Amino acid sequence: MPPLATAGGGLFSAALLMLPLAWWTWPAGPAPLKAWLAVLLLAAFCTALAYLIYYRLINRLGATRASAVTYLVPVFGVLWGAVFLGERVGGAMLLGAALILGGVLLLGWRR
Repeated sequence: MPPLATAGGGLFSAALLMLPLAWWTWPAGPAPLKAWLAVLLLAAFCTALAYLIYYRLINRLGATRASAVTYLVPVFGVLWGAVFLGERVGGAMLLGAALILGGVLLLGWRR
């Protein structure tokens, strides 16, 4: 199945499932334009684009190797915390990142 169809179908079904909750929790007053723009940008770039890239990865590499990218989430979480929030990175974090990167490399290794 094409990545666009898979990503679009997943996002559409998720939107349908969330519709009753959105209706139930809708705010009494109008939301500011900045809030709507933020939601649209998050939906378009952080969700839809990520889904397209991920399903294309699955199409090209297979599900097992493509799922390895999800292991990198904690590494980038620590990295962004250090860069943008000034959080301290300790030895245990560096060791954990090295183990994660090593596992991802082993998973992606061609035999």
